[in-house]
Amino acid sequence: MTPHDKLCAVIAILQDHILASDSLYNGDAMFPNRRFRTSSLELAEELLDSVLPDVESLK
Repeated sequence: MTPHDKLCAVIAILQDHILASDSLYNGDAMFPNRRFRTSSLELAEELLDSVLPDVESLK
């Protein structure tokens, strides 16, 4: 998984959680095949932590 892939996954996880809190939106319809069913926020944290050195090097 590239750093770009990891950042995309983190964004998708966070979007899913935000949309899940609003009953007007359906996360499955908005982001098909981009949802992690279990421990998604923990996974997002791990992915983000693994790409932070790459992001820091862009400064």
